[in-house]
Amino acid sequence: MIALEAVSRPEIAGPPALGLLSALFARLHAERITYCHWKSNEHLRPSMLGLTDLDLLVHHGSASRLPQVLETLGFKRFQARPGRGYPGIEDYVGFDPDSGRLSHLHIHYQLTLGARYLKGHRLPWEDVFLMGRRLDRENGVFVASPEAEMLVLIARAALKIRWRDRVRSVFATSYVGGDTLRELRWLAERVDLHQLATLARRLVGEAAARILQEIAEVPRPTRSQLRDFQQQCVPSLDSYRIYGPLTGLVRQWTRELRSVGERVHRKVFGGLRAAPRTAPRGGRVVAIIGADGAGKSTVTREVGSWLSRQSWVITAYGGSGDGSASALRRLLERAARLARMLPGGGRKNDVDRTAKRSGGAGDPTALESRLTPKTFWKAMWVMSLARERRGKVAEAWQARSLGAVVLADRHPQTQFPGLSDGPQLTPWRSTGSRLLRFAAERERRAFEAMNRYPPDVVIKLLVSPEVALARKSARSENQLRRKVEVIRQLRYPTGTRVVEVDANLPLERVLLDVKRAVWESL
Repeated sequence: MIALEAVSRPEIAGPPALGLLSALFARLHAERITYCHWKSNEHLRPSMLGLTDLDLLVHHGSASRLPQVLETLGFKRFQARPGRGYPGIEDYVGFDPDSGRLSHLHIHYQLTLGARYLKGHRLPWEDVFLMGRRLDRENGVFVASPEAEMLVLIARAALKIRWRDRVRSVFATSYVGGDTLRELRWLAERVDLHQLATLARRLVGEAAARILQEIAEVPRPTRSQLRDFQQQCVPSLDSYRIYGPLTGLVRQWTRELRSVGERVHRKVFGGLRAAPRTAPRGGRVVAIIGADGAGKSTVTREVGSWLSRQSWVITAYGGSGDGSASALRRLLERAARLARMLPGGGRKNDVDRTAKRSGGAGDPTALESRLTPKTFWKAMWVMSLARERRGKVAEAWQARSLGAVVLADRHPQTQFPGLSDGPQLTPWRSTGSRLLRFAAERERRAFEAMNRYPPDVVIKLLVSPEVALARKSARSENQLRRKVEVIRQLRYPTGTRVVEVDANLPLERVLLDVKRAVWESL
């Protein structure tokens, strides 16, 4: 039985760790929960600052008490997306309210490791790690002994050898490099070779122990040394397989193909990296709204980048900008530009400037009510925009249902026609032109369909007219004042949580307030 000793809080040198993590480890020690940070201790300090993940191996006797400790400190358990999880590993994410950083805990109840895209081996060495742990006094965290960590690091590297690595070795491409080599060199400076040999003989046999000692003393291990280590292990590392060879290969290829497909999709269509985890209570749609100059797009981009490290996040743009235009709307834009080039084609604001502002400025009823080339063009343009928005709202709801957090830059509303992403063609519902009435009715139905999918959270970025005008000097002052007031007056269903954020503050403070609101909604 592993002793559950109490630990006094050590003196921490250097930059302070996140308050959340300092509180976590103090609580783990007070509750006598047996754990150790079992790998990548070379960069434990960045992990304590919230810059990288923490990998904690927890004794099974403490497993029932750990979730309560984590929940008390505000950590939330995130679920692995289908086909992305591994046995014996749980993911918890915590939010540090002072810095706005997220801290990701990989909680391991068993040593599950293996090749890339497949942790297909379970090494039954958990008690060896936990009994040999030692306190890192700089960080106040129990860590694995360097001997145990080096043994598993080499075993992990050996298990990751694939047929493609044999091809690379023909061209003298080094197998061990990057983070693995840096960790290996860091550990080599700290291991006791005698203790390393004693531990290795006990767990993998005499022959493998000798090879491990050789690896610890060379600047860079070769693929041949790693292969020899794997082959000489007694018992064989293959005896610790979780899956059969064929099943494991299929799972590995499936994961790799999915990863490649996601990278290609991001390269072609843009977007954020899809994290392999989803929010604990399912997906959410978070709409970020505000007048011009409030910083909607900047906030959406920064918060998306922040959260996508730990959760599946999709960003959506609900405006009428050219970058989000469908093929039909881009065709209409080109037609308008060609029309302006013709003799008598008119100025841009005579054709499409107001249409591209989600209802235009000024009086929303100021629409020409008879059918002309310009009104026909606008009818087509607005119907195309409404169709795009309806599709985006439906896609956002689908993604939400699958567990994604959707961050929407703007969101459609029907309370103020002609303004702030509201319907533009409302005055045409009673016009004499059948075609214009048809366009207005199509737009009305699109907005009616979008209203069936209200956001879970609305974050109003409230900015004063003076600040908005300073940031968007090209806008009309009256228009900005009207839009600022509209954002304040917008109302949402009782099931939607509305959070107001002072967008006059510096960006860092605005982002922190928005991050807090998003985190509370997960």
